[in-house]
Amino acid sequence: MERNLTMEEELLVNQISKEELLADNSKIAREVRLSGSMEELRAFQFIQKRLESFGLKAEIEFDDAYISIPIQSKLEVNGEIIDSITHSMSKDLNNEELSAKCIYLQDLNEDSLKLVDTKIAIYDSIAIPDIVKKMEDSGAVGAIFINGPNTHEMIVSRIWGNPSIRDKDLLPKIPVISINNKNGEKLLDLLKISSYKAIISTEVSSKWMKIPRLIAEIRGDYETDHFVLLCGHVDSWHYGAMDNGSANALMLQVVKILAQNKTKWKRNVRLAFWSGHSHGRYAGSAAYCDKNWEDLTENGIMHFYVDSVGGKGANVFVDSNAMAETEDIAIDVIGRLTDQAFVGKRYSRSADQSFWGTGIPSLYMGMAEQELSDDPAYKNVQKLFAGTKGGGFGWWWHTVEDTIDKIDPDVLRNDCEIYLLSLYKVLTDNIIPINSLKAVEEIHKHIVDYQEKGKDIVDLSLSINRIDEIEKKLTSVLERKVWLESDSEHSRLFNNFLLKISKLLVPINYVGGSKFEHDLASTTVPIPSLALINHYTNGLKDEDYYLLQTAIRRQVNFLNYELKKVIREIDAFMKILFENFLNKRN
Repeated sequence: MERNLTMEEELLVNQISKEELLADNSKIAREVRLSGSMEELRAFQFIQKRLESFGLKAEIEFDDAYISIPIQSKLEVNGEIIDSITHSMSKDLNNEELSAKCIYLQDLNEDSLKLVDTKIAIYDSIAIPDIVKKMEDSGAVGAIFINGPNTHEMIVSRIWGNPSIRDKDLLPKIPVISINNKNGEKLLDLLKISSYKAIISTEVSSKWMKIPRLIAEIRGDYETDHFVLLCGHVDSWHYGAMDNGSANALMLQVVKILAQNKTKWKRNVRLAFWSGHSHGRYAGSAAYCDKNWEDLTENGIMHFYVDSVGGKGANVFVDSNAMAETEDIAIDVIGRLTDQAFVGKRYSRSADQSFWGTGIPSLYMGMAEQELSDDPAYKNVQKLFAGTKGGGFGWWWHTVEDTIDKIDPDVLRNDCEIYLLSLYKVLTDNIIPINSLKAVEEIHKHIVDYQEKGKDIVDLSLSINRIDEIEKKLTSVLERKVWLESDSEHSRLFNNFLLKISKLLVPINYVGGSKFEHDLASTTVPIPSLALINHYTNGLKDEDYYLLQTAIRRQVNFLNYELKKVIREIDAFMKILFENFLNKRN
C-alpha cells in the first residue's frame, strides 16, 4: 500500500523503533502491577528513567485513592467447588458465606428482574456495573456472571474516581463473582439437583492508599500555556502486556520522537501515566483533574488516551473513539497511513475520560482492533467494544492470558505511527485542528431528536433556535479561517476562541452533572442534561408526568443558558476581529 505522507511525516515515522517498543513493553509487563503495589511502582520508576534518558524532567507524585483488590472467591454447589473470581469493589463477605437460592436470567428486563429478590442472580455477561446495580436494586443478594470461555477481571462500582461523602452509598452492596462457560454449564447442572441453592464467599481488600502518578512536559515555543494531554494507565490485571504495557511503550516512543522534533511546535505536550485505573475506577486521572481543574480548563486543548494497543491479529484501525470536533484528525491521519476510512465511535464513560468537565476534547482510546467475529471467546468483549467494523480488543483482555506473546510488533508500530502523526499535527498546525462546527452539528441533531421524543412533555424550540444560530454564526467565522491563519496575531486570537467554544461544547455534549464533579461510570447518552426525556412514555400517570416535566424543564434551562454563552463568545470574537480589521486599515 502506498502511503500518502509528506517528507516530514516520513522522517518522523521512520524514527519509530519496533525493537525499542517491544523491549519497553516487555520490561513494563514483567510484573503484575496492582494499583499501589511495589511492582507497579517499579514500572513507574522504569518509565521515569526512560523519560529522563530523553532529557525530560519526570516527577512521580502520590495521590490518596480508594483502591479495591480482589483476593479470592468461593462458589460451592451440592458440596462441589467451582472455580471463580471476584471483582474490584465487590462486597467483601469478610470470611462469611452466603447461602441462597439462585435464578438464571436468560434476559435482563423488567419482568426477569422481578424474580431475583432474595436470590443470587446468574447472567451470561462480563460483570458490568450497570447490570450489578440493576440486580442489587431488584433485591438480589449476590451475582454470578458467566463470562465466556475465559473469566474477565472487572471493577463493579459505578463511582468515577474516589468515592465522596456525596456518593459513597453507591458502592456495591452485594458480592459479585464470575465463572467461565464450562463452569457455567456445570453450575446450572448442579443447581438442578440442589434445589437451585449455592454458597458463595468473596474476599476483596478495599481501602484508601497512596497511588503514584507520573507527569512530564515538553514545551513548545508559541502558545506556551496551552498543552496537549497524552495519557495512559500503568496498573494492570495480571501481566497486562497489552493492557496497558504496550500503551506505555507507545507513549514512550512517541514522546521520545516528539522531543527530538520540536522546532515547529506551537504548543506543549503534557505526558501523564496513571495508577488506579483498573482497581480504583480511574482514581488517578480523576484525582489529577480535581487538583488541577483550572489549569486543565484554561490551558488543556486536547486529550489523547492510549490503551491496549498492538494486539496480535488486530487490523481494523477505523473504530477508535473520537469526539465530533476531533475526528477530522483521525480521518486524515488514519486514512493516509492505512488506506482505511475512519468511522469512529462516540466515547463511552470509560478509559480515564476524567476531563470532560474541563471542556477538553478527546481523541482515541485504543487503536487497532480485532475484526468482528463469531468466536465465542470474543462474544462478550465485543459487546463492550464493538463499533461499526472493529470487534474491540483480543479475547485475552482482562485475563491471565494478557502476556507479551499477544503483542505483534508490526501492529504496535502501526498504532504508534497513528498516535505520533496525530499528535504532531495538533502540536504544529497554526490553527488548533478542532472542528467546533462538527460538534455543533452533532448537538443540533440530538436536540432535534430529543424534541421528537419528548414533544408531549417539553418544548425545545428555544434550544433549537439557539443551536441553529450558533451553527450559522460559527459557519460564518470559519469562512474566514484562511485569512485568520495567515496572520500570527489572528491565529492566536482564533485559537483562544476555539478553546473557549470547546470548553462550553464538550460539557454540553458529554456531561450530565456538575462540571466540577465526575458523572458515574455508566451508560451515557448524548447531551446527558436532556436524558430525562428518554424516561417519558405516553402512559405516564398525572403525578409522574408533572414530576418528570419539572425536572426536564430545569435541565432545559441549563442547556439554553450554556448555548447562550456560546453565542456570546462567537459575537465577542467577531467584534474583536472587526476592531482589529479597522485598526489595521487606519
